[in-house]
Amino acid sequence: MCSGNPMCTARDGTCNCHLIKSFSMAQRVFSSGLFLQNDAALMSGMWRMMMQQTELIKNTFEVTKKVLDKLEGSPKEQSIPENTTGSSDQETISTGALFIYLSSGRTDQPYSLLMSEDFPYPIYKERCFSVSLKIVDSLNNPVTLNKPIVFKILLYATENPPKLLTTNTFGDRIMRGTLEIESSSEMIFKKLVIKEVTSRFRNGVIYFVVMPQDTQLVKPLIIENVLVKARKNAPEMPKKKVKRDNEDEDFEDDNGDNELAGADDNTR
Repeated sequence: MCSGNPMCTARDGTCNCHLIKSFSMAQRVFSSGLFLQNDAALMSGMWRMMMQQTELIKNTFEVTKKVLDKLEGSPKEQSIPENTTGSSDQETISTGALFIYLSSGRTDQPYSLLMSEDFPYPIYKERCFSVSLKIVDSLNNPVTLNKPIVFKILLYATENPPKLLTTNTFGDRIMRGTLEIESSSEMIFKKLVIKEVTSRFRNGVIYFVVMPQDTQLVKPLIIENVLVKARKNAPEMPKKKVKRDNEDEDFEDDNGDNELAGADDNTR
């Protein structure tokens, strides 16, 4: 039977009439002011605790804001040297790092490649040049391998990670000519043509690489700071003025001294 409400018909105790009784008791306590009078110290303590928690939350928010500002400001601070220097060490690759990349980390090859002639500098776009090489030992003495191996010409940008250049800005092959030779001693790569200027690449230069098929036997040859400029036009022949004997007028002749002499004979 319900003990909280005499009018309740529930007999199994599943009603909520006891909540009504509790609410009425609490209402009498607050209306009488006994709670505030007896528990003033408790309320004061709770107020102080709330103020402390508020101050703690405020401090935590300020610390979090400072950490976020520092994290967001770090990339900007790191980008300043890149803007002032034009590039960073992580964005470009050195000759040594490219060599390690091409030779799979090995540096103790018994043989290497040596230039027989000076490498052209600068190279002009669409203009032929040749590269002569020979295989040498650690003392730069020419050697002949037991069997010939293939050597290829490759072009690499100075970017990091290494970027192999295969096409120019128009989608054509960036290089043509004798790009692959099988040899055991000396080799000449003839009629090489580069069809792109290096000003389009990072730092304005590229790497010219002679890559052996067996990098465990022969070291790759890397020529750095290769500059390819726009094609240089041939200089025009100077024009000479010759005065005729019978007439007081000059004429221009582009055919050289022999034809000038013939012109003089005809006028005599």
